Amino acid sequence: MFLLQSILNTLNLREETALVLISSVVTETPKESQPCSVKRTMNGETSSSSSKSCNSLEKIMLNIQCGSREFNLPYALTKTIGEVKTDVLSLSGVACRHQCWSGWPDDVTDDMCLADANLSFPVHSLTMKSSGQDTASECKEASTSKARSIDVDMEGNDDDSSDNEDPSFHGDDDDMFFLKKGMVKYILISTWAHSLKRSREAGGTSAKERRALLVYLHHDGSILTNVFCSQLICSETIVNYISGNFVTWAWDMTHDTNRTRFLDMVTQHFGSVAASTVRGFGAEQYPLLLVGLKNRSAMEICSVLQGSVTLDELMTGLMSAHETFQQAMDFEIREEEEREARELVKREQDEAYQVSLLQDRAKAEEKRRQEEEQMMSKKLHEEQTLHEAQLKEAQRLSLMDHLPAEPGSECTAPVSNLRFRLPSGDTVTRRFLASNPLQVVLTFVQTRGYLESEYKVVTNFPRRDLSALDRSDSIQSIGLYPQETIFVEER
Repeated sequence: MFLLQSILNTLNLREETALVLISSVVTETPKESQPCSVKRTMNGETSSSSSKSCNSLEKIMLNIQCGSREFNLPYALTKTIGEVKTDVLSLSGVACRHQCWSGWPDDVTDDMCLADANLSFPVHSLTMKSSGQDTASECKEASTSKARSIDVDMEGNDDDSSDNEDPSFHGDDDDMFFLKKGMVKYILISTWAHSLKRSREAGGTSAKERRALLVYLHHDGSILTNVFCSQLICSETIVNYISGNFVTWAWDMTHDTNRTRFLDMVTQHFGSVAASTVRGFGAEQYPLLLVGLKNRSAMEICSVLQGSVTLDELMTGLMSAHETFQQAMDFEIREEEEREARELVKREQDEAYQVSLLQDRAKAEEKRRQEEEQMMSKKLHEEQTLHEAQLKEAQRLSLMDHLPAEPGSECTAPVSNLRFRLPSGDTVTRRFLASNPLQVVLTFVQTRGYLESEYKVVTNFPRRDLSALDRSDSIQSIGLYPQETIFVEER
């Protein structure tokens, strides 16, 4: 027994300790195998009743061992076993079909109340293991991500501590699905940021692919929740329509901390007017379906559907909201098409400019190449011409060494005066000894720069090619004495 003045850190409590408050009820602490039994004292008399007569104020603590984690969950005796399994799914991420339980009495069903299950009171121990191989990662993700854990207070009692805050419903898939048939407490959808991004961009940049955002707001305190979830939103027609036309997300508004967080997010992304609209709904009006869309550059809420609607009204409301969204998208689609047309024209102009630029570059490159070739050819030609001139000059100088000197006026031997008409039009006269061979005349012509390989030496009367005659014959013997005119012609 602890004194009321005891300090908590002196009680050697665990980091997470479950406490059970029993008021106006005297209970016996049975063994774990003992069924639930409650004694009441009324008007001085003590009466005993079985668990079947327990009311909703009486609670039982369920100690649930899930792998390396342990949960201590207080439940009203009116709760069903199926609801407990659903809550454990939210805590562990293990789907109900993969949950393997030990500790439940024999012959219990999911629809049976805890009061009728013959459990140990006030604490009953259970063990849950996963039978599915694909749920290990889900358990790990649920335990490591704060955004994917939920409050263990299944009765929805408010707490100012952020540790008791119930974050949003969560999920990994694009499609919406439900955890149990009947009373649906949790809907698994994607994260808030991811849903907003998908609603604005639809996985791409085209307005034609964009979809409206559908937000499901849950509240445990509303009596409409059971009917809405089990009979309306679970309808195959509604599910198919939502999956095909909306990006879905969900949030639990039961706790004040969750409500505040959601209103802050709505204010941030949709504006204060949308937040005021959501703030105006009471708990009895939940659940709510909010339809948000991107109009131009801003997000706005275009429709709010309350939990009191019928199936036909819900379908009509969703279709009307989608039509409103589509009308807003038509304007953006037209703007997008006009923008794409302008971009196409600009792109075609850019491509034409690039083609023209490439052609100009090719022409400039070809011109440069031709100029280089011409310069190279000119240079080679000049070098070749220079080389040939040098060869001719060397040959002319060599021939001059073999050319006899011109006889002077004092020479008494017979002399022949020969006149040479050159290709340039000039005329050159030279005196030769009549006894000189024809080769001397031909050598003289070559010393003037007219090589034998390119020019020939001829006479007109008679027409003779001197280069073809015997070069050892004397000038006098071939008729070039005492004078003659000789023509130098190109071959």
